[in-house]
Amino acid sequence: MYIIAGGKSQGIKAGEMFDVLEKGKQVKNPQTNVQITLPGKKIAKIRVNSLVGDTLENEAAVCELVSGNLGTDFSNIYIEEVGI
Repeated sequence: MYIIAGGKSQGIKAGEMFDVLEKGKQVKNPQTNVQITLPGKKIAKIRVNSLVGDTLENEAAVCELVSGNLGTDFSNIYIEEVGI
């Protein structure tokens, strides 16, 4: 099981699916000299099993891994709604 921040107040519902992505590489735009982040790579999919908490500050979603592999280092991953 995995826990993500957010719950009912953010519109998250039990049964909802999220893609898990590895952050894209950061590169410098040669025209503007500004750092940009390339699109991430999908590595997994999770499903919300239940919601916990009753205030905006303590809400969370309890999720399970549906496909892929999350590993143990979560510092370089993020989630987004399926289909975005």
